[in-house]
Amino acid sequence: MIRHIALIDSQRGLAKDGDQPAHLKTDQAYFREKTMSSGGNVLMGRTTFDVIGVLKGRQNFVASHHLKASNDVTVVPDVATFLREFKEDVWIIGGAAIFSLTLQYADELYITKMEHDFGCDQFYPQYQEMFTLISTSEPLTEENIRYRFYVYRRKLT
Repeated sequence: MIRHIALIDSQRGLAKDGDQPAHLKTDQAYFREKTMSSGGNVLMGRTTFDVIGVLKGRQNFVASHHLKASNDVTVVPDVATFLREFKEDVWIIGGAAIFSLTLQYADELYITKMEHDFGCDQFYPQYQEMFTLISTSEPLTEENIRYRFYVYRRKLT
């Protein structure tokens, strides 16, 4: 199963000046719990890797044509081929370009939506027409930011 997991603002904003608009402890714990489940495989873009580095306890795959593989990272030069051929579950964790490139392959989306516009300059792709909402958490508030966890599943065609 291919899943996206992202924290977005009310405008689908992912980042501003290369950083998430907020760092919510409950969302970070949710991210860790989810991405360590189902085999713990995560795929990220090179820029995201440059910002967050290796995620411990997970197999890290990085989409790049220039990065060198190491014991901690498997380099993925062709994301489409990787997603077609990889037989295990994988969590796609960003950034914006990787989310846009892989949305067509995603089975589920785990989206944390904040009820605030942070003026981001990187955005999550439009997804509402291709996915159906299957669960919503109760509203949470942290650092004066109200948010919810949403899970979407690809619509059957």
